[in-house]
Amino acid sequence: MLDESSIAREKTAGRLRTSLRFLRWHLGHTIPMIVRHASTYPELPRKSKFRRLVENLYIYFRNGAPCAAYDGLGLDIKGRKLDDFVDNVAWIRFLLRHLTEDGMESATPMQKLTRIGTCPILLLQDKFCFWSFMDRHGIPVVPILAHTVGGKLVKGEEALPKLRNLERFFVKPVAANCGSKASIVVVKGGDFTVDGHKTSIDEMIAGGDDFIFQPVIENHADIKKINPSSLNTLRLVTCRRKDGTLELWDPGMMRIGRANANVDNFAKGGIGVGIDPSGRLKKYGYSHDRELNYVKTESHPDSKVLFEGYAVPFYAESVELALKAHALFPRLLTVGWDVAVTQDGPMLVEGNHDWDIEMLQVVHQKGAVGRFREIYRK
Repeated sequence: MLDESSIAREKTAGRLRTSLRFLRWHLGHTIPMIVRHASTYPELPRKSKFRRLVENLYIYFRNGAPCAAYDGLGLDIKGRKLDDFVDNVAWIRFLLRHLTEDGMESATPMQKLTRIGTCPILLLQDKFCFWSFMDRHGIPVVPILAHTVGGKLVKGEEALPKLRNLERFFVKPVAANCGSKASIVVVKGGDFTVDGHKTSIDEMIAGGDDFIFQPVIENHADIKKINPSSLNTLRLVTCRRKDGTLELWDPGMMRIGRANANVDNFAKGGIGVGIDPSGRLKKYGYSHDRELNYVKTESHPDSKVLFEGYAVPFYAESVELALKAHALFPRLLTVGWDVAVTQDGPMLVEGNHDWDIEMLQVVHQKGAVGRFREIYRK
């Protein structure tokens, strides 16, 4: 039987083996793949292949992970400086440390003694709690028709008939990110189908997660012209300045899904398009292929609608809604809001503490270091 010291040594050796496997994979595959990427901006002069390799190695050993958005951020272009941009790995690492420090500063004496601080992001992470909190404060938010706890439908005798009376509804885990495990359920004759396959509530909620059931929200007609198959949302990041006032980090972006896709998430093939201060789309939309090449396009690949100058309906109202929601989270310096714009106005889908700082820099082609230091005083 192994003693505690032997177990500790084995755990350390296991972590070392895992780190070495990642090192071999990134040095032998990921970084060479990024260096080989075609330029997202072929009209601009590019750094040499050797320079790109050196910079990617520097990013990897500095952050412990490669920067997949290297070419999307335009860091391969001559004159672009690495330190002008904030990549997601460094951002998430800092954010977690910041939230931990904030939690300890706000903790009670007993919490500080036990090193268990409070966390200001719990209401954002749990989609059911988020909906309950926003609804209680009168914030327009996508409603929840039913939810599960411990693998069981809460108030099933009331919830199940409600779901059977719909034509379609959305089901997703309460804590999922990037559209993971989200499905649209079609109701026909009281039966449920997903992607043409008959299913049941028990099959939908299998796997140990808790789930929420929501109606399928329809976009404003002007947004549906770009892509009608998914709910296309605005990503608006609000921030709290040193004096306590709230404002937009930048004008934000619209996330647009592809034909026949249920979600608009970038991780699911969606396109991100920057919004200018007047509430109109910028010239280019950005997405990436299977090898993480960033691709820019002037129009939607399926609908062929041109992005530049396209007016976002209810943009000012969406910004106002995001700022109003952020006021309910006084300890969070930044929040990334997903806003659905319907025919009747905007409503919140969710809020995110880790709101993808890379993509906002990509769609606006502007580094976030200055803004980052201003808001986080770092």
